[in-house]
Amino acid sequence: MSWIIRGDRLIERGSAEDFATRPERKAGAYPAPQIVRDALDGVRSMQDGKVYDSKSALYRSYRESGVRIVEPGEGDAPMNPASDMRKADVAEAVGKVKAGYRPSLEMEDDG
Repeated sequence: MSWIIRGDRLIERGSAEDFATRPERKAGAYPAPQIVRDALDGVRSMQDGKVYDSKSALYRSYRESGVRIVEPGEGDAPMNPASDMRKADVAEAVGKVKAGYRPSLEMEDDG
C-alpha cells in the first residue's frame, strides 16, 4: 500500500478519493513528444487508384505524379489562371443565352 500527500491530506494511492482529487491534466501537459503514426487503414489514392496502408508511401506516390500537397496553415491555394479563363468563358456563354442565342442542334455531315 502506498500513500500520497495531496494538499494537507494523506490519501491512499489508487483509492476513489485519489482519483476524485487528482488534478486535471490538459493535452500537451505531459513532458513527451506527440507520436504521429505512419500507418493508415487502407486508403485508396484518388491519383492512381491503389490502396495504401502507409502515409509515406501514399505521399511518395503523390510526389512522383506531380501532385502538390497543401499543408495545414498554408491558407488558400493560389488561383489558377486557367480556371479564371473558364469562368470568363462561362460568363460569356450565359450572357449569350440570356440575350437570346440558341445553338443549332443539327449535326453537320463532313462527307
